[in-house]
Amino acid sequence: MRKLRCWAKIAAITGLIFLLTGCVSGSMPSLENVIINVGRSLPALWKLVTGAGYLFGFVFVFRGVYMLKTYGESRTMMSSQGNLKGALICLLVGTVLLFSQTIYDSLLLSTFNTTSTSPLQYEHSIKMSADAYFALLRFIQLIGIISFIRGWVMLTHLGNAGQQNTFGKSLTHIIGGLLAINIQGTVNILKGTIGM
Repeated sequence: MRKLRCWAKIAAITGLIFLLTGCVSGSMPSLENVIINVGRSLPALWKLVTGAGYLFGFVFVFRGVYMLKTYGESRTMMSSQGNLKGALICLLVGTVLLFSQTIYDSLLLSTFNTTSTSPLQYEHSIKMSADAYFALLRFIQLIGIISFIRGWVMLTHLGNAGQQNTFGKSLTHIIGGLLAINIQGTVNILKGTIGM
């Protein structure tokens, strides 16, 4: 009976959507216009994600200090249950996230010999307007910054017992995020190396 109600709700919502599809006056925007309009909000989203990274950095630094405090208290009671690895990893990741802009610049300079990731300098050969192309590149860069931050957050799980493959996954997110942040540089490297 519960499953039937769920299907009835889905059918009702789908029917309502189909009824309202013809209620648009004027012309429908093209995919290119949609990409350009979404691209206008990406700088604000970039700042939001970077701010969330700073917030995660503060949380991990405080968590690392608290774990050090707990470790110190357990050592004074002659307990051998404490683990210093988790506290140090939290402090390291918190510091990296707090200085993420400097870390981006250093890693981009090491990898691509430039700190600029502005899509305005890129050339494109895709059949769409330059504004849509730059908006698409900015979206990929946003995904890259999310992946970069997620990789560092995943790295904090190394201190927990029973976590498997965490280092490889987090390193993949960090490197993949860095490559996506400078997507055009990555494409140029692939063109020069593989001949794509």
